[in-house]
Amino acid sequence: MGLIHQFAIISQYSNESIISSDMDCVSVSDMLIQYIGDSLKWVHTMWNGKKFQKGISYYGYSIIENDEIIKFKNIIKRWAELFCLSPDEFYMTGDFLPDEEKYENTLVKREEIIKTLNSLVFICEKAINEGAKILHNGI
Repeated sequence: MGLIHQFAIISQYSNESIISSDMDCVSVSDMLIQYIGDSLKWVHTMWNGKKFQKGISYYGYSIIENDEIIKFKNIIKRWAELFCLSPDEFYMTGDFLPDEEKYENTLVKREEIIKTLNSLVFICEKAINEGAKILHNGI
């Protein structure tokens, strides 16, 4: 999968900053996070336990809580709905490769993208129902 971001549910009172192997979590490829990244900036999160910022911390950790979980869930849900309209396989445009003077293009499968996004929506719904927070670990 390459570089990944992880999302897990933590207690409202938790100070955890690292997702451990015993946590129920969703792994999302960095390519997908970058692709939808502009819309993730609409969510305010606590970065590295210090201050609220827009979006998610790319290299550190972020905490999504309260109404921001609902906003995050709705953004992810809409992306899943949008990808339902895609072909079974398609190319996702990534970073610009200056040495090759072109953009990176990665072949992805619609079902895998939708499955990942729906798993993330499920984590959000579970956190909302439990009155919990979501911990995000960047790459």
